[in-house]
Amino acid sequence: MIQAQYNASALKTIEDVQLFLKGEGLYSGPIDGAFGPGTKEGMLNLANRAESAYAGGQYSLAEEGFFQFLAASDPIGWGRDESLMLLIQNSLAAAINAQGRHAEAEEIYASVLNAKERLLGRDDPDTLSSLNNLAAAIAAQSRYGEAEVLFRRALAAYENVYGSERPETLVALTNLGNCLDDQGRYREAERYHLRAVQTADRIFGSDDPRTLTYLNNLASTVNGLGRSDLAEKYYRQVLEGQESRLGQDHPYAIAALDNLAVAIAHQGRLLEAAALFRRALDARGRALGADHPETLRSLNNLANSLMEQGRYPEAEELFAKALDVKERVLGIGHPETLLTLDNLAHTQVLAGDIPSAISTGERGFSGLSEFFIREEGLVISNPQANLPFDPRSWLWIAWKYRSQVRQAATRSFEAQGWLTFGSL
Repeated sequence: MIQAQYNASALKTIEDVQLFLKGEGLYSGPIDGAFGPGTKEGMLNLANRAESAYAGGQYSLAEEGFFQFLAASDPIGWGRDESLMLLIQNSLAAAINAQGRHAEAEEIYASVLNAKERLLGRDDPDTLSSLNNLAAAIAAQSRYGEAEVLFRRALAAYENVYGSERPETLVALTNLGNCLDDQGRYREAERYHLRAVQTADRIFGSDDPRTLTYLNNLASTVNGLGRSDLAEKYYRQVLEGQESRLGQDHPYAIAALDNLAVAIAHQGRLLEAAALFRRALDARGRALGADHPETLRSLNNLANSLMEQGRYPEAEELFAKALDVKERVLGIGHPETLLTLDNLAHTQVLAGDIPSAISTGERGFSGLSEFFIREEGLVISNPQANLPFDPRSWLWIAWKYRSQVRQAATRSFEAQGWLTFGSL
């Protein structure tokens, strides 16, 4: 699911940067676009190019620009201006987060939030924006309980201090909805997403990018509730708006395409869905790279579509490819890795390749042990809701095919105080 977009910084154009610095007493030149290399004006150009790269979905290029700006600020005296540095640090974190490096982004966002609370206070709009960003980076690492607390805190502050129709309030509203979605709490989430769409449509209009983002989130929730025909209608509206505004290869347009394919697949139109999944996979590979989490999600979606068509060798090849990358990048105990392990094992069982399914299952139990150790509090309090897959698929493989796998699973689960196998 696409999370709501967060402003990379308050600096949207060269003129904005110049005006900000002029107000800080750090720039006395003209408000125009004439820059020279190696000058303060050149630095402004660098910041503007980085912002433009971020807006265009070129996150690696944006990261490089923001990092260069920060590195060059001290020699010209700008590094002493904490407000300016926080703006650029926030932008750097946004670019890093958009590339899937959520732990790095979390560290920067936390530092920015602490500084803003000290400088501006807890209820300042800039502080609350940083709180939202930090929560989003935490949620992207599947720490949903922590993220939900922060999202609720931000939403309450926006509503109490600034009102329900402020744009930032809508961001907080939909972020909380997304966090509930990620926990499978779709009915709760639907209420927040519907409110965000209705408010945005009234304030901004139905074709505004913000309204489309909120509509996309609502569509995902509706799809999670099993109303895939309605989700398809919403996704088509989002896709048309994003492609006309941003082009077919922009990450937001690709995400809308992938989401539309999911809704179509849920209605059993597998060939149509597979064609859209391939389009999304190719586009994400070009725009984001083969190892990006969104590219891997498209790969997983295509493999699932092939599996449901009975094309098991093709599906197994794609699941194995996704698994290799996820295990290397995310680790064996990450929910996304475990989900792909589950998909691969299930495909191997359907294909009749039981030895391979057993081998995959053994790898999965190793990952489960890591997952339970990391998420112990969440899992024990509500295990079914916090697992990244249906645990019965693993238990079924263990029980049906290999006693030693069953024993390994028993040790893994019972060590966490979560489950016994007495009912099997």
